[in-house]
Amino acid sequence: MIEHPKSLGIFASYFVLIGALVLVIARTAPVRPAAPYLVLTAVSVLTTWYYMLMYFATSFAEWQLATAHSEYTMGNWLSETKLFEQAWTYVSATPGRYWWSQQICFWSVIVTSFMAHKAELYRIRHLWAYMLLGQVVAMSVNSNLVFGVAAAVEQRAARRGKRPAGRSPRVRTSTLSSVLLVLSFAPLSMLADVTSRWFMPALLSLHSVIFVPLAVGGAPHPWANVAIALLSSALQLWQGVLTGRDAIVATLLEAPTTAAQYAIKSVIADVFCSVAGLAVWVAQHPDQRPLLLLAVPVLGTATGGFLINQL
Repeated sequence: MIEHPKSLGIFASYFVLIGALVLVIARTAPVRPAAPYLVLTAVSVLTTWYYMLMYFATSFAEWQLATAHSEYTMGNWLSETKLFEQAWTYVSATPGRYWWSQQICFWSVIVTSFMAHKAELYRIRHLWAYMLLGQVVAMSVNSNLVFGVAAAVEQRAARRGKRPAGRSPRVRTSTLSSVLLVLSFAPLSMLADVTSRWFMPALLSLHSVIFVPLAVGGAPHPWANVAIALLSSALQLWQGVLTGRDAIVATLLEAPTTAAQYAIKSVIADVFCSVAGLAVWVAQHPDQRPLLLLAVPVLGTATGGFLINQL
């Protein structure tokens, strides 16, 4: 008899979901993503998931040392550790780790805005699949795929001497702008004590609400873009001051040996791969090259990514 079939089923379904999302995106993308972004996507998967697999292995080893069982099975491990909840607790447990984790939370808001703004213009379908893939694999995978499709559509249109064939994005002044403004505050929900009963509900709310702008469609109003850019910058600067440079740098440079350290290293790799995709996008658009100065995690990815929509 299989022990803890529910836990094993959830773990297996996670990888089935990843495969299904990749299939949906591959079949519905209007063009193949541009080569530089495919390379960045591959780098993102390799780096973030190297650390994730090490996190799984180290978590299992730590669980073995901490428990007494006649058999150390995967079912027992998954049931007792609550693996994915444990991962989010680990990456938010200290100020330094939280600072790196919030970079991805802010980046999620920015990518959502970019996707909502460009989807109709570039005929990118099933945005929910891109966003969900970003949530279950890495946000840099999502952003680099979207950047790649957008760049490929632009290149194809340029070869034909035309503009991209999609519709100009509609402005959704109230609903979309309001949701994005609310989402700008969402990373602050992670400030709650990770042992609090409100921690996981707040985290799950962020993961769910971020789909709303993609369902609404269209582009946020320009005033909302400016407000979110300023708000994101202010929140990141404020949190950076509270955290302190030493804690941020120490988290970046520490050599991983524990499950918690491998978990945060996956997040940090995700941040850098997201910034790399932003840097390539900006470099390919000459009028946006000054934004390269903002493509550095310590300055915050939020402003640089979001201002892309305004130039």
